[in-house]
This record gives sequence, C-alpha cells and structure tokens, in this order.
Amino acid sequence: MDAQTQADTDPLTDLLNGVRTTGAVFNQSSRSGSWAVRFEDGSPLALAVPMHGPAWVRPHVGQPARLGPGDVAVLSGGAPYVIARDPVTGPDVIIRPGGRCTTRDVGTWGACGPDDTVLLNGLYTMEVGAPGRLLAALPPLTVIPEGQGVCPVSPAALEEATRPAPGRQVLLDRMLDLMLITALRSWFTRPGAEVPPWYRALSDR
Repeated sequence: MDAQTQADTDPLTDLLNGVRTTGAVFNQSSRSGSWAVRFEDGSPLALAVPMHGPAWVRPHVGQPARLGPGDVAVLSGGAPYVIARDPVTGPDVIIRPGGRCTTRDVGTWGACGPDDTVLLNGLYTMEVGAPGRLLAALPPLTVIPEGQGVCPVSPAALEEATRPAPGRQVLLDRMLDLMLITALRSWFTRPGAEVPPWYRALSDR
C-alpha cells in the first residue's frame, strides 16, 4: 500500500477531516486558594490544560478527574462542567456562551505563586453545527496524561495569538484545532484504546 492510499484510509484523518472551529474562545487564568469555575457555555468540544499546578475537572455525568500540569482534558457534548482546585468546592465563577464571565473576572496570565494554578481553556464554536460522528466516538470526559500527548501551546504562543492584530481570530481558531488534533491522536492511538467498531474497521488494511 503506497503512502497516499494509506493516508486516504487513516481513520483519524477521516474522523477529524472538516472538524474546524470558527470563533474559538480561550480563557486563561491564574487562580489561588480555593476556587472553582463552572462552564455553561454549551461548546460541543472544550479543552482544559493546567499549565502550572493541579486542578480537578467535574463532568456533568461521571466521576471527577484530577489534572496535573500538562494533562489535557477534552470535554464533549456541551453539558455543563466544573474545573476546580479540589473535587468538592462550589463554583465562584460561571462562564456563559461566548466565554462571558458572569460573576467576576477570571484573570489573566501573570505572577504565579508556587501553590497557584494557571489554567488554559479552549472553547469550540462552529457555524455549521457540532461534528456528530466525532462526538459519538468520544466519552463526555477524556483525559490525556502529560507525556502521552503534548499540548502544543505555550503561554508565550497564546499571548502572541491574543494580541489585537490582524488575523487574531484565525490564529486562535487554528491553535485550538491543533490542540484538539494533538490530544485526540494520543487518545485514539493509546494502547488498549476503546474505539468504535467502525474506527477499528477503517484501520484494517
């Protein structure tokens, strides 16, 4: 099988082809003490990455999961979820559609103490609707441990992308697409991955 034929039958390419965000929203925050943020933005896909310090993600259904620095959480389906310092703290910030904060400012990159958490969230928006086949293949919460997948976005890269300059939104959109593809490639190809039967069939040469 030549390289082109193999590429044409790559199941991950087939699954992700055409999945692109339009109007990606990034939330970046440095939090200290006891804190919790509830996301009610309805995004069909969202990513959360602690860049420094730990965090917990509590999905609408299922058990909470602890995230360490560099871990990537992918949340699918649009249901509300909470990201917090611990698994029980109630939210003091709520994020609405479009990344609007309806309580108090979420914060920005800045001075970070040794016990603080610096958290990056990327929220998907799509003009043509949610990618149904991809959402059907994903659980509500997927966690890719640091070392199994590389978050390709650094604070410096995000700072550059968020500058008020021409092309800003395109940069944010493509940055979030890259984060999602990198995370899902690690998740779908990990040893013992539980994937849909049609995905395994596409991998059968």
